[in-house]
Amino acid sequence: MDRLILVIDPQVAFCSTGGSLSKAFGVSELAAITERLRDLEVFLASYPDRNELCVIRSEYRSGQFTGGDLNHLYSQACVPEHSDDCSLSLSQSALAGVRVLTKHEESAASVSELAEMLRVGGPKEVLLTGFLTTSCVFKSALALRNALPESVTVGVLEDLTASRASNYRSAASGLSRHEAVLEEMRCAGIAIVQSAN
Repeated sequence: MDRLILVIDPQVAFCSTGGSLSKAFGVSELAAITERLRDLEVFLASYPDRNELCVIRSEYRSGQFTGGDLNHLYSQACVPEHSDDCSLSLSQSALAGVRVLTKHEESAASVSELAEMLRVGGPKEVLLTGFLTTSCVFKSALALRNALPESVTVGVLEDLTASRASNYRSAASGLSRHEAVLEEMRCAGIAIVQSAN
């Protein structure tokens, strides 16, 4: 396999009005995510080599991202027995023939089955898509860049990733958090590219 495309967290928790992100921070936070999810759906449904695709979904423990505060609305994000958060937000046609792996940390590099796929398959290029650019996509890209040989390109398909709407607002530096994370990935040797390339 020359290429592996990892689709990070295309699930109800981060992409649906009924998910934990929307419930905790408001439906308006889904603006870019909703648009990019539609684009991702089209991309995956028409992608010719299904062996090059792998969805990485999350299952977390209660309070994992709220410092143990179980009263916070985000405390049950992707906790399987508490909601529909872990369900995928992609159609059957987009998912047909695609491997699905589960992670329990923010980085997909923590998934042993993925490490084995990378070791055995030896792709020349690993590209990440999905949600959220500023957290799981970012941490996965950095971890993979550090773990894989320099000869393997690690990249992010920018037009198929998204962050919370609030992460697109400019900060004092003039860059939004989303832009700052993309720049940090570039500086770490991660290619930021478009899906048409």
